[in-house]
Amino acid sequence: MFSALRPETGQARRKNTVRYTLPTPFPMKTNHLYPWLCAAVLVLSLLSCRREEVLNNAQVNQIRLDYFSEVTDEGDNWDIFTNYPDIFVKVFRGNQLVYTSPYYDECQNQNVYTYNQGMPLYLEFPNETYSVAIYDYDSTSEDEFMGGFEFKPVDHEGEEIIRLFSLTSEIEFSLFVDWNYVRE
Repeated sequence: MFSALRPETGQARRKNTVRYTLPTPFPMKTNHLYPWLCAAVLVLSLLSCRREEVLNNAQVNQIRLDYFSEVTDEGDNWDIFTNYPDIFVKVFRGNQLVYTSPYYDECQNQNVYTYNQGMPLYLEFPNETYSVAIYDYDSTSEDEFMGGFEFKPVDHEGEEIIRLFSLTSEIEFSLFVDWNYVRE
């Protein structure tokens, strides 16, 4: 509202009321409702059509050797000149080598050995079979296979630690994993 004097007569002007109507998000007039309904339907359909996340790969950040046998199946030492094996890890996808760690010298099974050099290791095909194996490094002869496990990463999806062991095996591994997803 405002009030002012008329310049020509000096009399007070009648008070005028000015009302402003702001548009509302949902106007009540039918002819204006259609664009708002279309926008609402579009937003709801976009929200309901979210794409699903699917597993892209398993990201191994560390391999830990928790237990192993210090002797061969025949009861002999792994190394001829020393008492304890020099252990390193290999990871395969099928027959393809995808990772080899450096070795630890003179490993004793009461210790835990962590392999994280060259990590992370991306297991790009989570539905395929991978194997993790340990070997005794020998500078004078062929490296000796000490044992290992096969697994499919997808079978362990969501686990932060994949434990690979068996009641009959002399080896135990822990793989510390992150899971990477993509939208489809």
